[in-house]
Amino acid sequence: MAIMVFGVVLMAVHKPLAYQLIEYDRYFWTSMVLVFLGTTAAAEAVWHFLWRRSSNYSIVLGWAATIASYNVFYPVANGALDRNAAEQRVYVVERRYCSSGRGRLAKIWLRPAATPASGRVILRVSGSYCRDVRDGQELYLHVKPGFFGSPWVSHYDVMQNVEKEEEPD
Repeated sequence: MAIMVFGVVLMAVHKPLAYQLIEYDRYFWTSMVLVFLGTTAAAEAVWHFLWRRSSNYSIVLGWAATIASYNVFYPVANGALDRNAAEQRVYVVERRYCSSGRGRLAKIWLRPAATPASGRVILRVSGSYCRDVRDGQELYLHVKPGFFGSPWVSHYDVMQNVEKEEEPD
């Protein structure tokens, strides 16, 4: 129940492009199962205590809490509580989907420049930013380790090609 209340509060301040996770920590799915089971058991216990009968909605509340945790609570808390320094990583734009609209954000598919065969990332961006970058262009992603251990993108920007000026003889 507390997660649902906290999730509703976080939804009010949640920015859709903030706290984008690159990957989940190894305990993430275990945590989601525990949120579901804990919320279901707590809802059933409270319902039984108040009305002395079994609840038909405890499973629904468990699913709602799990969805709120997955979409809002975990990413926001993971990023907002992270006080570590960001590591700069270079990625290459593989492809783009720049149509954004109601409930949809533009997406850029990235691969690491150093190890192209692994670690692909889908970055949600604004439609105008998506149209400004090109396939094959390199981007800097500023990645923080995350409070719960799930790395997330704190900032991203386009790598600028700096032309070296020739020194006069």
